[in-house]
Amino acid sequence: MNRYIKDGIKILLMSLPYCIVGVTGMLGELVDWSMVNSLGTIIVVAFGLFSSISILFTIIQKQISGNATILISSNYSEANTINNQGKIVTTAILLSFLVDIVEVLILVFFHKNIASLFAKDTQVVDLLSKLLLLRGINLPAQTINYVFDGYMSATRKNKLAIILSIIYYASLILSDLYIINLDYSAEYVFIATIVTTYLYCIYTYICLMFTKFSLGSFSYYHAKELIRRTLDTLTDKIAQRVTYFVQTLIVSRVSSTKGYAIYVVALTLVDLYNELQAGLYTAWAVYISEWLSGLKEWENSIYDRAKDMIAQIRYYNVIAIIFQYLIYISTAYLLWWVFGQAVEWKDCKIYIIMLLLQNFPSTITMTYYETLISKGITKPIRYSAWIGGVFIRIPIQFIVGYILHLPLYLIPIANIVDYTVRSVYLHRKLLTALEKV
Repeated sequence: MNRYIKDGIKILLMSLPYCIVGVTGMLGELVDWSMVNSLGTIIVVAFGLFSSISILFTIIQKQISGNATILISSNYSEANTINNQGKIVTTAILLSFLVDIVEVLILVFFHKNIASLFAKDTQVVDLLSKLLLLRGINLPAQTINYVFDGYMSATRKNKLAIILSIIYYASLILSDLYIINLDYSAEYVFIATIVTTYLYCIYTYICLMFTKFSLGSFSYYHAKELIRRTLDTLTDKIAQRVTYFVQTLIVSRVSSTKGYAIYVVALTLVDLYNELQAGLYTAWAVYISEWLSGLKEWENSIYDRAKDMIAQIRYYNVIAIIFQYLIYISTAYLLWWVFGQAVEWKDCKIYIIMLLLQNFPSTITMTYYETLISKGITKPIRYSAWIGGVFIRIPIQFIVGYILHLPLYLIPIANIVDYTVRSVYLHRKLLTALEKV
């Protein structure tokens, strides 16, 4: 068997624990969503909009936790690693809290304005505004969980991560069942989520203490490094979320409540699949950061190995894409069945197909993304985000939705074109970096 294929399979196997965590989350969210789905179309739409908007309020926190994960991975073999890890975790949490404060204030004072921007139906607006207000309460616990999850990924505490993930989603499902059986209003479903998230935060910390983990002091050195890396990568994430924000806004404005419900269901299914994809990204990021941690520069002595990595990336992408689509093909109808009360399969499947088509170029793009970011090559990432996201995706979405009034399932064409351009651009930039050796 080709050595590159063997290496690709090795990394894929390495990603399985992360994928299991993601799949556990996917199944938990599926059950959670099925319960919400049973409450009616208005609630499906409100929760769907809420999910899309909520992502905007975790961009910075996820970047901080992601960069903390890379820092911990790159320092994993150091003698003082336990002390270092504690400092990185504490610093990441405190920096994230500063962001939380600003976002909580925005949600407290502008939750109704944000809801009115996305929804036309008064019932949807009312429920959505309540959910956004509650979102602020959930942010601090979610922030801590992001950092803890990243720490477990970086230090290969995979079994613990899987067990904790199962406990979390089992608790979430049971709490939702309790709320629904008591016939409380829909917002109480999210209140149950808030309580479960805080409990998860507490027992995760308790479990980590038994692994010799302890929080350290705030580190100005690590704070500067985390801020530098976050600022480098934040532009990309902001551009990415802005494009999804615009897409959600366009779809919500040009479609009926029923039409948007179909789109929400399809998008939710794809988002759940993306949990699996995120596991693949995490594994690659950990692998590449560990590989590069021992290399001070792109020296001539490692030129051949660096070139090998380009080939390895190609084979890994092929294996990862095949793996993903095997999962998609075997589970798509089963997953839709959970949502059968809201939309019909014939209305939903074309949306799912179009949304999944973007995963081919997006997988390639994200592999190059993680490789470049692990080495600190961030300018191409920022440029690609704005070129692909803002100057390609948004105009196409606007033309398809507002000007041509084409079917909503064609809007993901913008995503496909965007990721295709980005993958080509980032590939060339990585080759250029190697040629300068």
